[in-house]
Amino acid sequence: MSLNKYLGNISVYFNKFCNGFLYGTNPNNVSFFIELFEKVFHSNIIIENNYMNADILCENACNIQDSFIYKKKWKYSIAVTGESVVSFGIFSDHFYHFSCFLSGLNTNISLRQIKFPLFISYIYCNKHLSLEPVDYIPKKMVCAIISNPKGNIRNKFLDKLEQKTEVVYGGSFRNNIGYNLQGDHNSIELINFMKQFKFVITMENNKEDYYITEKICNGFFSGIIPVYWGSSNIYEYFNSNRFLYLKDDSDQQINSIIERMINMDDTTYLNMIHSPILVNNDLINPLVQNIQSILF
Repeated sequence: MSLNKYLGNISVYFNKFCNGFLYGTNPNNVSFFIELFEKVFHSNIIIENNYMNADILCENACNIQDSFIYKKKWKYSIAVTGESVVSFGIFSDHFYHFSCFLSGLNTNISLRQIKFPLFISYIYCNKHLSLEPVDYIPKKMVCAIISNPKGNIRNKFLDKLEQKTEVVYGGSFRNNIGYNLQGDHNSIELINFMKQFKFVITMENNKEDYYITEKICNGFFSGIIPVYWGSSNIYEYFNSNRFLYLKDDSDQQINSIIERMINMDDTTYLNMIHSPILVNNDLINPLVQNIQSILF
């Protein structure tokens, strides 16, 4: 396929994506993939509701029984997941049938896998949220909005942090505000809640190659300092001077991060929140090029 000119229309059937995905009401929605595929295929993207009429299958990673990959011969087929590969358990020979596979795994040529940290879609789909820092020093210290109680390293860090300072919990896990914050994870209520604090705990549920979710982005959208644990490739995307990174769960590393939080002076804090966030503001075109290198 020549990619030097506009190629007209190409239709895509989206399978097994979450509620609100096609209508743009989910924090990660179809608008990102429309722009992505327009750039990849140099075509106008049409969402096709009848899979028999579609050129391309874009499928949220699912099991064989729910998959449409075997229903017809597709021009291209693209599997996608922003989930943790460890907790989701998606890896099987099934995904070798796709033209390419976008996930938080590291690049795997035999699988035609392309690294796809979920936060890229999340930032794109939430352009209404500002990445500007707060213009004041928040009076409160640290908050966490967590629903999953199984993050062992996150829990270990929080246990030690609580010995040094109050941690305000707004999710269902360890909630101490008397109610659970309402709305989706991109809600203004959640963002405004975080703005009251100097730091927010934005640690992943698992540590995987490129499993980078919306959690750290919400810290940036709040204009404060995220405290992150997760992908060791985080610095490929985010400026190391703009957040605190817990490298491992050693007592030395945990104590070091906690001491930095507690002892951070106002000047250092303001310098951090005014530092650039992204290493490269162009997040979509490198992904386009990687997909094109696999498909064409």
